[in-house]
Amino acid sequence: MSDMRAGQAVIELLKIEQVRHVFGIVGSTFLDVLDVLYDDKSVEYINVRHEQGAAFMADGLAACPGLPAACLVTAGPGATISSGSPPLRRPLAGGRDRRGAAARTL
Repeated sequence: MSDMRAGQAVIELLKIEQVRHVFGIVGSTFLDVLDVLYDDKSVEYINVRHEQGAAFMADGLAACPGLPAACLVTAGPGATISSGSPPLRRPLAGGRDRRGAAARTL
């Protein structure tokens, strides 16, 4: 078994899902993910001003060219604010998609 850190595991899972863009606001809950993104240029991190904006941007990218995208938000207020956004087209972490099918968990 290899020694893979949590941030590396998240990025590898995003790559498997073919996510090339991640939107969000820098937060202490996922700094280990951002550290990996700094060195790995295959997934681009786009910093936004508001968590809900990150969710809208990820949703828009998934709608227009049909590319999967993700948003990273902090626990607590960040997750609450972004939850007011439109339902994600294909959530990667829990929940249900628009057809009611269970989403895979990261």
